[in-house]
Amino acid sequence: GDYYLGVELYEVTDLDGQQYALAWHAVIETATLLWTGAIDDAWDIDGTANWSQASLPRQYTDGDHVIFNDTAVAAPLIDLTATVNPGSVLVNNDAVNFEFGGAGSIAGSCGLTKNGAAMLTIATSNTYTGDTRINAGTVTVAADGALGAGAVKLGDTTGSSDA
Repeated sequence: GDYYLGVELYEVTDLDGQQYALAWHAVIETATLLWTGAIDDAWDIDGTANWSQASLPRQYTDGDHVIFNDTAVAAPLIDLTATVNPGSVLVNNDAVNFEFGGAGSIAGSCGLTKNGAAMLTIATSNTYTGDTRINAGTVTVAADGALGAGAVKLGDTTGSSDA
């Protein structure tokens, strides 16, 4: 996975009254998660374990890379309940049609890649700044700003968008 650095600064005083500044650094690995929708349709932050990593249930945390594929037949309608900031979004679907909806959105520097012959409907207004790549299938734009702020790129002649 990817890593990011978190830093917290502390000021401490010893028994003699001498003050010191301390910095605590934490290196945190982001995960690659597969959407299962096993509990419900909510894409939330540190909430519902609707994802899996190495076949184990997981909660989404901002920075995680997320994948939606044909194994997620239980909940193809994804309810974004918050503004999420994934590392990347990959929709790789040949049979299951997905829809991103809800009051939340996709933000941050990630991009969105669509592979596979099935459909993706985006009904949220998003602000992500990475590219939207449509390599195959159909992407239906059902909200203003659905494709974020980055470039939209068609990867081959089978991909389409109704934007």
